[in-house]
Amino acid sequence: MPDAEVICGDAYDLVRSVPENSVDLILTSPPYFGLRTYGVPAVRVWGGDPACSHRWPGSAEEAEVRGQFCPDCGAWRGQLGLEPSVGMYVEHLRDFFRLCLHVLKPSGNLALNLGDSFARSPAKGGSGPASKERAYAGGCGLGSGPEKMKLGVPWRVRFALNDDGWVSRDDIVWEKPNSMPSSAGSRLTTTYEMVFRFVRDVRPGPYCRLRSSALLNAPDVAAEFGRRCATWGSVGVLPREMCEPGWAPHLVRVDAYFDLDAVRLPLAESSVRRALQATLERQRGGPKAAGYAEAVMHEQKRAVPNLLRSLKAKVSREQGKFGLASVSRTVDGLHDGDWQRYFHPWGKNPGDVWSIPTEGFEGAHFAVMPLQLCCLLVMLLCPPGGLVLDPFCGSGTVLVAAAQLGRRALGFEVNPEYAELARARLVREGSQVTLWELEPAAGGGCG
Repeated sequence: MPDAEVICGDAYDLVRSVPENSVDLILTSPPYFGLRTYGVPAVRVWGGDPACSHRWPGSAEEAEVRGQFCPDCGAWRGQLGLEPSVGMYVEHLRDFFRLCLHVLKPSGNLALNLGDSFARSPAKGGSGPASKERAYAGGCGLGSGPEKMKLGVPWRVRFALNDDGWVSRDDIVWEKPNSMPSSAGSRLTTTYEMVFRFVRDVRPGPYCRLRSSALLNAPDVAAEFGRRCATWGSVGVLPREMCEPGWAPHLVRVDAYFDLDAVRLPLAESSVRRALQATLERQRGGPKAAGYAEAVMHEQKRAVPNLLRSLKAKVSREQGKFGLASVSRTVDGLHDGDWQRYFHPWGKNPGDVWSIPTEGFEGAHFAVMPLQLCCLLVMLLCPPGGLVLDPFCGSGTVLVAAAQLGRRALGFEVNPEYAELARARLVREGSQVTLWELEPAAGGGCG
């Protein structure tokens, strides 16, 4: 296949043509529940009896918007996301990702972006399929739900995939600092979506990362490891075959590809200053410190002597944030000027709340993931030269991110108009870039 390709067709059919164990990262945002219609090409038949000839009461327009049930076998004809219940929607996604289990490598990742919906009866109005808060049925599939109830769709899907064997590793909150304002007066504006990371297997895989202790204990190994990462195209992960046997004490085998060093955030200057300050017993304190300490000691002299000794021990040895996790009995918490033991010199772990603004798009597609979010996930979860699959690729943002970062990209899109948008965008924006060209975006992407 080409380095980047968009295939127009139904993802449920096309994913069956992907070779087993060939995909390194599935990064996708499927149609949200009750959100919008993607046109007649997105209509397909779900469930029922394959041998049934199917009868569909009602018009073709009804199938496009609400869907139809076959009275003979119970099959449903309609679009993913426009099911009559959230339970059916979850089952349809569950069926699809069962197929994806076979195409993903054992060391691969699945990153799934989903937004939530609210129960709302169509009989009470609404702005149609484009409404961001409309669920086409008032019920929630797992028992009828009341009007206006937040359905928890992302978490229902997450737990259903767990039941199928997908192992959850991260639940990333994508916070949108520029989210659209809401007219709702009885609830808070929803300003986030979820990105769930799953893996197939938690056994040690074919990739290694460097232990942070190697930066101090084996600087030559760390330097050569870094050079080989740069040559290969990663920041902090290498295939085992690119590592020397003698490096084994300084390496950790990871279960799935995970290049944390590629998305670290710079340490705040205040954190570095705090880490380098003296321990409590060497801090002079402010003008009130001596008087306060004297008062405390005077009060404690009336107490049990053991309590007094305990207080003295706490004053003489700091029990701060990492005080109980000291690497040696002579190191007090974060201090003694040995901050490398507690802070990674390449930056901090960004955590699982990422503040990334939404991005506009000039084309006809109105549900576009930010390129910044996609780039961070591709750098974090896909090896250089690996294959990224987006089975619901829309305008092609995931594919553009993969191409820019030197990964191969494969996208499926059921709507022919959107497929052409994605192809044109790949031609226009898919040139490979260097990591330092992405640094301004990535550096503020997860803070």
